[in-house]
Amino acid sequence: MSKYIIIVFSLFACSLSSLTGQGEQKAKCDYIASGYYQLVYEAEIAYLEGNYSLAFAKLQEAERLCPLINQFPYREIDLYCSLLMTNRQFDKAISYMDTLANKYGIFSANALIEIGKDETLSKDLLK
Repeated sequence: MSKYIIIVFSLFACSLSSLTGQGEQKAKCDYIASGYYQLVYEAEIAYLEGNYSLAFAKLQEAERLCPLINQFPYREIDLYCSLLMTNRQFDKAISYMDTLANKYGIFSANALIEIGKDETLSKDLLK
């Protein structure tokens, strides 16, 4: 019986240490001090003004600073998926689509719109 208690306690301790490590990893990135939110805001403005290359550059810069999060109302991962599709970076777009589905429970509507707009894009994906 004591063996089982020791095993259960060990498993519990391991799971706690792994959870603590994940929290520390997230804490390493300071979204406010790094300028992440400012870049996402600038990307949103550029996108709404039709300057897609600037929006893409701003989101790439934000991604280099911190892992992208899909915050409302910006939904930067969704926007980034769309811009990745436009720039024909399908593998990375699909990776972020997977993140949206698994982590946030949503699908990238912007990416679907991009696929629908461009006939060659949809042909490339269906190969």
